[in-house]
Amino acid sequence: MVVKAYNVLRYEFSHHKLLTAPVPEAYLKAASELIVFMLVVGWISTGASAFNNNIVLNTIHGYPTVWEGVDYHPASALASIIYGCAQFLIVRFGMLDMRRSWSHKHSMSRMTLRFSLVSDVLLLVSCTVLPVTFVVNSDESQWAHTLPYLFFVLSHMMVVAANFNEAPENNWAEHMTSQAFLAVYIGVSLMLVVLQIVNMVLYDSHLPCVYWGFTFVLDYLWVVCLLLTSIMLPDGGPIEATFFGSPN
Repeated sequence: MVVKAYNVLRYEFSHHKLLTAPVPEAYLKAASELIVFMLVVGWISTGASAFNNNIVLNTIHGYPTVWEGVDYHPASALASIIYGCAQFLIVRFGMLDMRRSWSHKHSMSRMTLRFSLVSDVLLLVSCTVLPVTFVVNSDESQWAHTLPYLFFVLSHMMVVAANFNEAPENNWAEHMTSQAFLAVYIGVSLMLVVLQIVNMVLYDSHLPCVYWGFTFVLDYLWVVCLLLTSIMLPDGGPIEATFFGSPN
């Protein structure tokens, strides 16, 4: 699960870097793997206690949400350490992807360029805000705890869609599995965000507004899509740079 993360981090901190650096997508794939690994570690360390601890969100949504696995100690402490590595990789991806998009600005449409840059900026902002969920649990504020997570879900989906859009056609457009994955990921992310907000806004202290089984499937299916990002996301190519040397 964390093979890509290990390889990218080894490159970043190597004293003998190869001439060929990883493409920007390698950093996003590695970060996605690490976040899934973080959730798995969180749920293992939290165990069944998550079904009883987080009474607020359990009642609102009708089930323990994915992020509840990293809500309480010791899971929150372990998760914050793992997430620190994932955040570094996301920042590296965002900076490199924006640099590559800008270097290709003459070969892509203005709308494609703007979508790529905006999605990268939103992902950088969301990965900065996401650690709030480790500090503020839902017992203190359900909105402060949930909105950073949903913001990350949306921004990650936008970046994946932007990179699919930028990728050369021979990389993905002819493969139905990649197109199906993108459609499922966009649908799951959008419905998850909307339905969780609806549950929190319309909760009447008795039952979830939306049937819990539907949001449960969306919530945990998003984690599967996040992991599949490391497999399905096409590489958009290396960064093009122009160097100017002074004449002798």
